[in-house]
Amino acid sequence: MWFEKFLRMMRFHQIVKDTAKLSAQKPNRQVCEDLFVQLEAKHFKAYHPHTGMSVKFTPLYPTIDSYTSKLRELHRLVKQDKAIPPDWNDGANIEVSVDRFMISSDGFYLDITQAVSDFKDAGYQLCISMKDSDTESHGVQEHNLRMLTKLFINLRPTVLTLINVSLTKNA
Repeated sequence: MWFEKFLRMMRFHQIVKDTAKLSAQKPNRQVCEDLFVQLEAKHFKAYHPHTGMSVKFTPLYPTIDSYTSKLRELHRLVKQDKAIPPDWNDGANIEVSVDRFMISSDGFYLDITQAVSDFKDAGYQLCISMKDSDTESHGVQEHNLRMLTKLFINLRPTVLTLINVSLTKNA
């Protein structure tokens, strides 16, 4: 068991190094996809709110359920080959603690394991549906990638923060 956690920690540090080298201006959809694969909801079963109180980050949306809803909405648009409107981002983009991020839009604590699992699934599905945009130079896919650049850039530190919290002793 300790060896498995050690290997996950080593993989996490390698991901952090690789992510730090990336440009802050390029979406890098593939990196987000890889990060979502590394995020495991089962590691949040022992999560305690005290663990997340001291870890702060700046997600596009202040709660995990609002972020998940937006990821699902964007996935639906991409899957239907519709252009994402330029005003899609209605998020607050404010600094929150992981503890505050895990509270529902209604102000109640969520089932953390389920919330992280839903977030992971929604984000991963969006990344997969955007795969065609990697090679497109014009058209709807390229437009959607441009529109989602801010999202993909923000997903990297958001998912890295969640992975980091899942690796802490109390999580």
